[in-house]
Amino acid sequence: SDEDGIHIENSDEAVVDNNDVYDGLTGIRVQNSDDVVIEDNYVANQNGFWFFGIGDGIFALNTDNLTVERNTVENVNNDGIDVQDS
Repeated sequence: SDEDGIHIENSDEAVVDNNDVYDGLTGIRVQNSDDVVIEDNYVANQNGFWFFGIGDGIFALNTDNLTVERNTVENVNNDGIDVQDS
């Protein structure tokens, strides 16, 4: 969506690293993808409401071969890291 800091969808072999993501609805959203690495990011102030990952720091849905490591997530309305069906 337009309110995500970083949005990866329907992708293969994506790397999301060393980003500062703040003041949005969802920090990093990944869905329907394969071979995704999310590492060394700073995510803060995600102020969305509770609905399907909105307000999460990092949200992953239907993503195979997902690696999430060394991320800092703070001041989010919902989950810091939410991984579903991945």
